Amino acid sequence: MKNAEYKLDKLFSGSPELYKIKKTFLNVLGYIHNQDWMGACHATTAILYVLLKEQEYEVNACIGEVSNPPIIFDHSWIEYEGKIIDASISNTLIQWLKFPPVFLSIDLVSEKETEFEYGCSSGGGIDPTADAISRMTIGAYMDNFPGHPQGLWGIAKQLAKKQSLHFNIAKAKSKYGEGEWAIKS
Repeated sequence: MKNAEYKLDKLFSGSPELYKIKKTFLNVLGYIHNQDWMGACHATTAILYVLLKEQEYEVNACIGEVSNPPIIFDHSWIEYEGKIIDASISNTLIQWLKFPPVFLSIDLVSEKETEFEYGCSSGGGIDPTADAISRMTIGAYMDNFPGHPQGLWGIAKQLAKKQSLHFNIAKAKSKYGEGEWAIKS
């Protein structure tokens, strides 16, 4: 994760308005790798969405298909000003299949625009699990996450504390719980 921090500082050092978004991204990226959260794109996206919204960034939580032929898969990611933010792509369900994290559509290994096409269409649509999640509010998805007694809200609070960000779960639920997934295809 040190390499990702170095790349973010190198590529986006002239953008002080991105400081908090970079810090949040690195915090979540570190968490998914430290916890070995494989294939947790929906959970990662929901947490990023809430933490970034709490810091007043206008972001969208997106769900759809992602492609880099011959690979195509269902996925979730954040969009900020039309750019992709994707930490979870670096820790997929398939242990041997890892990709560089993407920040503002930049692949943090090649330092170039990502080669993945986000929101593409295979013709078959998203699978039943992704479809069911896409029909939930962000809050309902976060409430029902089994890995923490407070759902994903509890993990968001842990990560917010690590950033010295005051995070009240009840207030966050009230403010962001009705957020909807943007379905991209």
